[in-house]
Amino acid sequence: MSFNAYNPGIIHFIPTKTFHLAGLGCIIFSGVIHAQKIKKDSIPVTIQTVEITGRKSKDYISDYSFAATKIAMKNKDLPLTLNTVTKELINDRQAFRLGDVLKNVAGVSNVSFYNQYSIRGISQNEEGQIINGMRTRQYYFLQPMTPHIERVEVFKGPASITMSSVDPGGTINMVTKKPLANSRYEVSLSGGSFDTYRLSADVTGPLNTSKTLLYRFNGAHQHAQSFRDHVKNNGILIAPSISFIPNDRTSVNVEMIYNEMNGNLDRGQPIFGAVAGKTDLNSTPVSLNLGAPGDYFKTKDLTLMGSLAHHFNKNISFNASYMKQFWNEDIHETRTTNSFVPDISNNQISSLVMMQYMERIQHWSVDNINAYFNFTYRTGSLEHQTLVGYDSHIWEKKKRRKTRCRKRFHDEGWNSKLIL
Repeated sequence: MSFNAYNPGIIHFIPTKTFHLAGLGCIIFSGVIHAQKIKKDSIPVTIQTVEITGRKSKDYISDYSFAATKIAMKNKDLPLTLNTVTKELINDRQAFRLGDVLKNVAGVSNVSFYNQYSIRGISQNEEGQIINGMRTRQYYFLQPMTPHIERVEVFKGPASITMSSVDPGGTINMVTKKPLANSRYEVSLSGGSFDTYRLSADVTGPLNTSKTLLYRFNGAHQHAQSFRDHVKNNGILIAPSISFIPNDRTSVNVEMIYNEMNGNLDRGQPIFGAVAGKTDLNSTPVSLNLGAPGDYFKTKDLTLMGSLAHHFNKNISFNASYMKQFWNEDIHETRTTNSFVPDISNNQISSLVMMQYMERIQHWSVDNINAYFNFTYRTGSLEHQTLVGYDSHIWEKKKRRKTRCRKRFHDEGWNSKLIL
């Protein structure tokens, strides 16, 4: 048992101190890339199918990436800008949400309270973020939890199209934790302001004596209120995974992520009587939320992933991955129409806000299939790596109920009032 003196709100139970990570990384690539390397130490000695390299140190730096070029390449040799936030920094910062993690990356900032970010001054669209190199349906409003994340990689600039994303500012890739060869157990309890607490567990180890079958389980429960009225952010995370490594040439990994979020949309602080150059930011309290107490925003996300890696010999290897995601949304919200109520002469009454009530239900299904061959060979003093592969990504909206709206007003006294 160890107590973190810098973060007194969290307690870790860790029976073993040393561990070895034997995970699987099957990140897939579309097209053909030729990489010429003259320096012999440019490529790590670790085989490329090992997505995560276990380490005992508490270093915040990760000097490698598999997602950028789909080969084992050091970050300093990448032809693009990559920033990485490791699990060590995530734990020490007690980063509850993805937005807390990205505060450590230069040039990345929250566009709003939602799960939307600006990279190099360009706001991300709603095409979804990436898990283990594969695109998902966007957690656009409520930010995902982080207990199952090994590291977060931010690829900056248009070169991020190698990740099947067309965001010109950059792309965010979340790498999940993989099973370890040695047993390790961790339970954490964290607490904070506004009745916020989180209970999480991380259990991993071998399932047989030969250590060819490994498992890992990450789970978390979160309860959080807010400084705004009627706003909360509760969630449940369940993320088990199993790896089968019969020999040093073949590895198979299967994992599941179930993420259920129950919260509200924070639309920001409304300002009454706004006039250009004369706006009083204190005209309403910072805690004011125009939403109703019964409003909610619920999402259920089930992601299934499987990956296979096999080395035929030291020069030829094959990698394949598949992802299936089901994403459901259910929202009941009271919000403004971004306009004031007009009087009989059609002049706006700056102390009376036009409101609307909305309901929306969506069901999405996402499929990803990635497969590629990696060929390594030499011509003279030059070493080459060639990748040939296939990448398929499909979104499908399974069902949607029409949005229902009704309008009402909200006055300057911060009390709801129906107008019949």
